[in-house]
Amino acid sequence: MNLKDRLTSTENLLRTIRGGQASARDSQSPGGPPATASTKGSIWTRPLSLRALLPGRERRGAPGETTNAATNPPSGGAAGSFWTRPLRLGGKGKPLSVGVSVCAQTLCVAVVRKSSGELTATRRFPIGPGQAPGEKRHAAFLRQCLNEVGVTAVGADLWTVLRSTDLDLNVVTVPKLSGAKLDAAVYWTLQREKKFADAEYVLDYLVLGPTDDGSGRLDALTCLTRKQDVETLRAGFLAAGAPLSGITAIPNAFLGMYRRGAALPEFTLAANIHVETDFSTIGLYTGDRLVFSRFIRSSGASMVEALADHYQRLARPNPATVDDLELPLPGDEPATPEGRDSAAEPLTTEEARAMLRHVLLGGPRPDCADKVPTVTPAECVDIIAPAIERLARQVERTLDYYAGAKQVRCDALHLSGEIFSSGAIAQTLAGQLGFTPTLFDTVAMTPGGGALTPEADHMILAPAIAAAYSQTGRGINLLDTYTTRTEREARRTATSRMLMGLAGCMALLGCVGFLMENTNRDKRAQLERVKQDIAALGPTLDDSTVRAKAEAYRDRQQALREAASRLLAPAALVEIGNCAPENVRIISFTAEYPPPSTTSPGQPGQPGQPGQPGQPGQPTPQPAAGAKAAPKSNGVISIEGVVSGDQAEFDAGLARFILSLQASPMFFMPVVNESGLKDLSDGGQVLAFSMHIGVK
Repeated sequence: MNLKDRLTSTENLLRTIRGGQASARDSQSPGGPPATASTKGSIWTRPLSLRALLPGRERRGAPGETTNAATNPPSGGAAGSFWTRPLRLGGKGKPLSVGVSVCAQTLCVAVVRKSSGELTATRRFPIGPGQAPGEKRHAAFLRQCLNEVGVTAVGADLWTVLRSTDLDLNVVTVPKLSGAKLDAAVYWTLQREKKFADAEYVLDYLVLGPTDDGSGRLDALTCLTRKQDVETLRAGFLAAGAPLSGITAIPNAFLGMYRRGAALPEFTLAANIHVETDFSTIGLYTGDRLVFSRFIRSSGASMVEALADHYQRLARPNPATVDDLELPLPGDEPATPEGRDSAAEPLTTEEARAMLRHVLLGGPRPDCADKVPTVTPAECVDIIAPAIERLARQVERTLDYYAGAKQVRCDALHLSGEIFSSGAIAQTLAGQLGFTPTLFDTVAMTPGGGALTPEADHMILAPAIAAAYSQTGRGINLLDTYTTRTEREARRTATSRMLMGLAGCMALLGCVGFLMENTNRDKRAQLERVKQDIAALGPTLDDSTVRAKAEAYRDRQQALREAASRLLAPAALVEIGNCAPENVRIISFTAEYPPPSTTSPGQPGQPGQPGQPGQPGQPTPQPAAGAKAAPKSNGVISIEGVVSGDQAEFDAGLARFILSLQASPMFFMPVVNESGLKDLSDGGQVLAFSMHIGVK
């Protein structure tokens, strides 16, 4: 009974995970590497031992045990335990980030300052014989290139992109989980689709966010590639003395540029076409996520082959005609067939690539240009048009497939790669697809890059610059995959909890002692304050002192009442003058003070007297229901006056005067006792009146 027969139910699947049967089977495959820590079952099902929780103890090992650092190099993003990490007094991490892109003919390097995101250096190095990845001179060549740029492994994080035909980028939908459950969901979803062996492949994923359909699930970008390709690339940098911090894929590196808010025209869904010498990729981006990715066969090599075939046809001899069978006369030069250049010779692939770069990309003139007829850029585009058309057809089929599956079409076309340094090729490809092309120029998207990089190198540096902006712990990293991150996070969490528990116990004991001491100190301080407050109150008051203070208060109040009575008449006269209109004149003013109270202050009042309370035990008289209590009267003022002016305005002027008195805060209830017309000596008339006004 094989493994696939046992994986038929959830119970059997979980049993297989716990037992690690799948990993054991993969580790026993012929020629496969021995089982490592990642093939001993899943991290969420393995018990955590004390040795796993304490990496420092595991590094010491048993007596006589040795560790081969070259065989098991540390991953670039791994961090030791809290007590084993070096103490950094400055900023965290290295100040520079370096992106390296190695293709068949060119090695590109880009250096970025992490603090400001500024592009500080870019270089392009041609790869000579024996210097390609995996060859003997590759490590020395890589070390020389990094030294020329001024990059050291101590001060920079090195990132590179993996170019492999087995690299698979895919977007999967998984339930909305977290932690180890999310790891398991992504792993088994991809395992069901791809059927890969853990011992031969490396898997990493990046959570893109919730799905757009509102189903509550998550989109995850997965990257699956052969472990041998990753190890070969890492070993090359390690041999050069520059350990890698991360390895990523080109579409994922471009996703980081899109998320940085690159200076591109607004779009809803953009198709990024990246053409390399030996492969091409197409990625569909929405600005903050990669929704689809695919590697396609058509590449720059197809265009080089088309140009080489063209020169091969020119060098091929034409079929002989009847006239050609006649022997030429002595001394005559042989005739050249019409439309045929006698200097035409076949070109190798490398010569055709140099010729294409010279004609369309502004490269230097190669030596082979002397033995073939020259072509203009327009003629060169016509020659490689079949290769461009094949690329366009593959891109078109990919876009149609996505549009049919998701019912969404692209509204922008972004072109990346050295071949698109030629505007004619970009226009030709975009015209066949029905788009307006936009160059994905990463140099122009980054601050400080335009002055450092020649115009001809802008497009070829895109993968290196995108890799330089990659961040450890964010995005696809084939060196520091999700399994490593989960194990490291589990160790960090366990260590943090133990330290926090110990620190909490110590802090609790300290707090208890501190609170007890503070309580005693506060009680002592409170006792001292109470003693000081009692002393500040002075001696205790007796009855004679209280009686004397009451008599002084009564005398002061009586003096204030007498002063108010004396000032009543002047204050009332001033207020009446302010209330009187211009045509009202006051002739006489009489103030009647209220009679003095028959009872002296402090004596009980008599029944029936106004303003005095009743006898003890009897209620104080209250005003009738619905009636307002009459204000306390301080006296009555009698005035006589006349209203002059127009006879028709006499009553209006008197009414205004009465309303002003009513609105005054000093008077109440103005009553006109008598009014009438009086003749003046000059024949005029005035309205004479007499009035009583209460004073509040």
